[in-house]
Parts: sequence; C-alpha cells; structure tokens
Amino acid sequence: MILYLTIIGGGLLLIFVANTIVSVSGGAFPVWYAFLQTMLYFVYVFGIDIIVSLAVRYAPAKLYEPDKKIFHVGENEKRFYNFLKIKDWKDRIPELGKMANFDKKKVEKLEAEYLYKFAKETVYAEVMHVGMAIFGWAILFIPCNATIFNFAFPIAFVNFALQIPPIFTQRYNRPKLLKAYAFLSKKTLSESKSL
Repeated sequence: MILYLTIIGGGLLLIFVANTIVSVSGGAFPVWYAFLQTMLYFVYVFGIDIIVSLAVRYAPAKLYEPDKKIFHVGENEKRFYNFLKIKDWKDRIPELGKMANFDKKKVEKLEAEYLYKFAKETVYAEVMHVGMAIFGWAILFIPCNATIFNFAFPIAFVNFALQIPPIFTQRYNRPKLLKAYAFLSKKTLSESKSL
C-alpha cells in the first residue's frame, strides 16, 4: 500500500511541479491554479474509480463466474507473467478485498467452495481494475480549458498505469486457484462415492 501511495503522491507532485515550472516560465497560470487543478483532476479520477468499483460489485454475480471463457488465462499469458516474475512482486500490490469482506492476500483454507469463491473474487477485482483503467480516461472529457493536457492526461495515465499490476496479479493467481478447486472437487466427489 505504501508503494502505491508513494507512486500516487509522487505522480501528483511531479504533475504539479512540471506545471508550476511551465506557469512560472511562461506565465500560463498561477501556481495556486496548478495545485488546484492537480488536486481537482485527482478527485475526479478517484471518484470515477469508486463509481466503477461499486458498479462492478453490485452487478449480477453470474457475470463473474471464473470459469467463463472471457476470464480464461492461456499458456502464453502464463509464460508472460512468469517472464515478468510476477511471483516476486505480486504481494506488494495493495489488496483491498477486505472492503468487500474477502481478503485475497493469501489462501486461508484448502476447501473447494472457498477456492472457487476466491477465484470469483479475482474476477471481480480484474473487471474492477479494467473498468478503472478505461473509465479513468473520462476525465479528459470533463469541460475545462486548455489545461486538459497539463493535468487531466497525466493523471489519467498514472491511474491507468496503476491498474495494470492488479489486473496481472488476478490473472496470474486465478488458474492456480481453479486448478486447486478442480482437484479438491474431484477428491471430494471420489471420497463421497466410496462411502
């Protein structure tokens, strides 16, 4: 979480400082305006992210079944995640599943039902982050003046970039969860038949 907050704070500071330098050298707008616009666009994109999160969470649950083809992770994609060494850094990505009453930081129990729910939560998170990455660009269409590329575009870009690692993390973890789920389901079924 500290890493993400540092990136967000650093990004906002960089946007503010760059616009302050431009404003001081070219007199485009006062320094207070650069600060205000930076914070305003941050609040806009944060609000959009919250709306997307709520829309995803309150949409029909059947949309988020992890075994749907759209959520399938192919072998090439798995190799890509291994190439990125996602296993080494995925635990540094903030996990806010507790807000939805399901912590995805680690697997708590090896039960088929729990593992399927965990996989489903990865789908919720993936769709949420994809939505945030896409709809965050909507701040470019908020009526404003010519400063849209000074403030809105960089903030939308930072928002977009911060959504990519969580998407990768969800897609990296889901196949392992579904594989464990399938194994435990089969084991449970064979044990119930032998009784």
